[in-house]
Amino acid sequence: MIANSAVNDFAIRSQTNMLFATGGNTERMRIDSSGKIGIGKTPSTWAFDVDTGLIYIASFDGANNTGVVINSNNATAAQIMGYSNSASTYNDLDIRANATAGSGVYVDGSASTVGIGTTTPLQKLTVNGATFITGALTSPGSAGSYTYNGTAVDYHSDGARYWS
Repeated sequence: MIANSAVNDFAIRSQTNMLFATGGNTERMRIDSSGKIGIGKTPSTWAFDVDTGLIYIASFDGANNTGVVINSNNATAAQIMGYSNSASTYNDLDIRANATAGSGVYVDGSASTVGIGTTTPLQKLTVNGATFITGALTSPGSAGSYTYNGTAVDYHSDGARYWS
């Protein structure tokens, strides 16, 4: 009997590691004695560790056909996308650390806009709240840059300060 199991529970017990194999004796997944899970590899320091040669790594779908997909089909960066596998549709991403929608970073996939503190970004980047910039704020349409001088924003072009 396993601790905390009931009479009608289905329980599997192993004194060390639990191995899962397919295609004969090829190990596909392992749960080690500390409870760490490895898929495609022996678990390392992570509680859940996946290593695969596949492009499509993981898909998580919810009841409202909004999901998250993790892919590796880019040579320089992994991809985390709002995508519902069951509905075959893309959806926005709301990355946050509390229960309030739009309180973190919101990515509107259809408009290719990003909102910080808002779920309705109106420009490529919309910030709802104070902004702190430590370096120069440059505009690609001009030869100058904008800097904060402690009390106001300065515009500099070719070494000359035009307004503050």
